[in-house]
Amino acid sequence: MLDEIDKVATDPRYDPLGALYTLLEEDTARKFRDQSLPDVIVDASYLRVVATANEVEPIPLPLRSRMMMFHIEPPSPEQARRIVESMFRSLARQMGMPDIEVPPAVIEQAVRLEPRRAKLLLQGALATALASDRPRVEISDWETVQPTGTTVRRRPIGFVSHV
Repeated sequence: MLDEIDKVATDPRYDPLGALYTLLEEDTARKFRDQSLPDVIVDASYLRVVATANEVEPIPLPLRSRMMMFHIEPPSPEQARRIVESMFRSLARQMGMPDIEVPPAVIEQAVRLEPRRAKLLLQGALATALASDRPRVEISDWETVQPTGTTVRRRPIGFVSHV
């Protein structure tokens, strides 16, 4: 499984995707030789490579020609809501809070974000509720994200000294 191959950095001295040209062709994959182990020949013709990408254009055309591509549509608003609700329930269980409540307003805000950002903010909201010993997440626990990616509200952190 190769995740987000569209984000692989290209370097004219070394192409990190170069081995795929050989691996994705059955005839050449039968006698695959990795540069790190030049004396070892492997039959990789049974290997099935699955790759993901957010954008197709950065992937070199010769590599794309060796793959079957499937375009997956973004989730519908209802699907996105179910994904966020499922993510919230899973995070709550992982944090030992399986019965915690979440206001619909938090779900509404999370649905508008990329899944990674939504997960991070949901974790923060759950942690805030847990630290406050509350059985629910409140909208104030949710950090509103500015378009620049910085948070609107920051809490000071540091050490607490007891004298």
